[in-house]
Amino acid sequence: MDHSTDHNSEPDSSIPILERPFHLLTFFNAAHPSWTLSALARESGLPKASCLRSIRVLEKYRFLRREGDEYRLGSQFIRLGAFVQESSPSRAIALPYLEKLRNTTGHTSQWAVLDGSEGVYTEVVQAQAGLRLYIVPGQRVQLYCGASARLLLAFAPNSVREANFQAPHHRYTHTTPTSLEELKTLDTLTQKTWMSASFGEVVEHSVELAAPVFGANGHFLAAISIGAASTAYPTAEPLKRDLALLNDTARALSQDLGYSQPWLGDPDFFLTMLRGMQLLPHVIQ
Repeated sequence: MDHSTDHNSEPDSSIPILERPFHLLTFFNAAHPSWTLSALARESGLPKASCLRSIRVLEKYRFLRREGDEYRLGSQFIRLGAFVQESSPSRAIALPYLEKLRNTTGHTSQWAVLDGSEGVYTEVVQAQAGLRLYIVPGQRVQLYCGASARLLLAFAPNSVREANFQAPHHRYTHTTPTSLEELKTLDTLTQKTWMSASFGEVVEHSVELAAPVFGANGHFLAAISIGAASTAYPTAEPLKRDLALLNDTARALSQDLGYSQPWLGDPDFFLTMLRGMQLLPHVIQ
């Protein structure tokens, strides 16, 4: 849509009227926590008058609140977020494991789930000292980039997997894998070892390690991960230790959630394969 359109007019919109308030909410994120009416109308492609009517509905039900000339997410999300946490046993059981993983490794621990064709970090337990990573609760991620994302992709439905491998991919940093050959190689490795690792793929000088969490009947639930600065791994030894800790945590957590099938996580083989395929940073080799 041409953003030069006069937003005070009411041209036809491709977004149905009932969907417009929900459409506007998708533009609020960590990078853009607040919007003016004009900026939100311009970014969303909605006519300004339509945008204002949708905002007033969201304000009425406390999904948005106004601060001066800007709008922010409202208190309704706090209430709903608390309810979701209480009604989600896997997240409730996972939190002590995330805290223990953070305390044992000294790094940020994370919990990510598949949401449609993207991943979303629903829990982030930040490191108490050192680097506090860029990941925040609610942050979304494309499935081809990063350890948690690739872990989610490895266990995603076939329709999601096929769409991801057909879609174009862009680089966040010079180490972001984008070729189909790279992505399929990493995907195969993750499926075989139940482990994933990324080195500076989204943000330079960062490392993420991920493992799967399963529930009853072998149902895949989430990716549990560690996030750290690359300086945390000057050699392969601390990387090997943290991969083992992560694997043990994922297995114990899965068992608490009702998983009773054989555990196939193999951090030693995973690290051997990373080294053999020259996927480790040179300093860790």
